[in-house]
Amino acid sequence: MAETSPTPPSRVAARNSTSAVSTSTPQTSGSKSAGAKVKPLPSPAAPQFPVAKAVPGKPGLVFNPFDAKGGYIDVSGYASGSKVKDPDSQKIFIVP
Repeated sequence: MAETSPTPPSRVAARNSTSAVSTSTPQTSGSKSAGAKVKPLPSPAAPQFPVAKAVPGKPGLVFNPFDAKGGYIDVSGYASGSKVKDPDSQKIFIVP
């Protein structure tokens, strides 16, 4: 008889609601000439989020990227590339 390993409990991820993007245009002072070029302002470093790894054979589940013990998080219903929040640590990660 084959032994099965205990499955860690899965958790459901929360959507990240901070998806508002500001699209302001930098203002220049003085007169504009035909040959003048406006340099874009350097953008601040964007936060880097880890990408979770899918659990083999279990669609909709990913390994928790913040849990060294390898707990599962249920991300079914979220599109690949979505930012979701770990329900335990409240940290954001990306769905593979």
